[in-house]
Amino acid sequence: MDVWDVATATPHAVRVPPRVTPEQVGASRLEHLKGFGEKFAERFLALVTSTRFIVYGAPSDEAKQGLSGLGPTCFGPCGGFVR
Repeated sequence: MDVWDVATATPHAVRVPPRVTPEQVGASRLEHLKGFGEKFAERFLALVTSTRFIVYGAPSDEAKQGLSGLGPTCFGPCGGFVR
């Protein structure tokens, strides 16, 4: 099950980070993105104008390819530190 945190920083910015465990990273993330695209993306993107898409972690090449249409900026791990 995915848990989403929707936080509005200003009236003009929305942050929607999924909270995932290490076990959910990888193939299941790709499945999630496909499902989101099929079920919700059109309605969600009608509500917002995306100006940037940030990925935290180290996505696989397959994930990067799947996200490429969103123009993501990837912030990888720093010295092995994780939250």
